[in-house]
Amino acid sequence: MSSVDVRPGKASDMLNGDVLADAGESGKSGTFSITHQVDSTETDMFSRLRLSAFFRLLQKVSVLHCEALGAGRKVTLDRGILWVVTMQHGEFTRMPCYEEKVIIETWPGNTVYSLFPRYYRMLDTDGGELARVSSIWTHVDMNSREVIPPVKSGIKIDQVVTGNEISMPVVPRSIAPERNVNYRVPYSYIDLNHHMNNSCYFDIAENEFGPSREGRPVREIDAQYSGELHLDDEIKLLTGHEGNRYFISGEKKKRMFAISMVYGQKEGTLILRGGVQASGRTVGCRHVRCII
Repeated sequence: MSSVDVRPGKASDMLNGDVLADAGESGKSGTFSITHQVDSTETDMFSRLRLSAFFRLLQKVSVLHCEALGAGRKVTLDRGILWVVTMQHGEFTRMPCYEEKVIIETWPGNTVYSLFPRYYRMLDTDGGELARVSSIWTHVDMNSREVIPPVKSGIKIDQVVTGNEISMPVVPRSIAPERNVNYRVPYSYIDLNHHMNNSCYFDIAENEFGPSREGRPVREIDAQYSGELHLDDEIKLLTGHEGNRYFISGEKKKRMFAISMVYGQKEGTLILRGGVQASGRTVGCRHVRCII
C-alpha cells in the first residue's frame, strides 16, 4: 500500500482525491515523495526489496509527479507520446526488508534538448538514506518510435536543485563475456508501451549473476537501454565479471541493453521478535531472515 506526500511549496494540484504535489522553484522545494511499505510480492528470497520492484517504484513516483506537474497522461500518452527511460545510475546503502516502510523521493533535473534528467532518493522512516538514483528520460512518438523534442511536444519541466543529486548515468563499461545464453522476451515483461519494461532487465541480470542468489547486496548499478525489446524477441545474453563488478548485455543486431552491478559482501543477520538486527541496525522485518 502506498500513500503520497508533498514537500511544502506554492502551487499544488489535487489528483484522484489523495495526491498532492508541488512544482516548486529551482533550488528550493519541488521534490515529490510517496511512502511505501514493502510487500511480500516485491521481495527476494532474502526478504529484501528486489531491484526490479525498486525500479518499478521509481516509475510510479515519476508518473505521479509528472501528472502533478501537468506532464502526465493527457499531454503524453493520450497524444501518442511515451515517456521512456534511457539510462540509470544507482548507489545503494541497503535494500529495505519485508514490511519495512520507506519514502521514495524524486525531483527533475535540468532538461537538455530532448533529455529529461530525474533524481531519486529512498529513505527509511528515520530519514536514513538507503539509495540514490539518477536517470535520463526522453519522449518518443508511439508510432514512429522517434524522439520528440520539447519544442514539438510543448512539455517543459523546470529544474529543481536539492543538493542531494548524484552523478548522471554513464555507459556501463563492458567486461569480456564468460557466459553466452539465448533468451526470448516473455509476454509478462511487456508493458503498455509495447516493449519490455525497464525494471524487468534487472530480473534478467539478477537471474544470471551469482552474487544475487548468494545474498550479497548490490552497492552500485549502471544501466543503458539502447534499443527496444518486444514480445518474443530473441537475443543473446553475454555475462562476465571482474572482482565484485558484474556485467550483462543483450545483443541482437546491435547491443540492446547493458547493465553493470557492483556487489558488496554478505553481512550476518540476527532474527529478533520485533525485527532483524544487522550491523547494529534493527529494521522492519518481522519473524523473517533479512540479509542487509
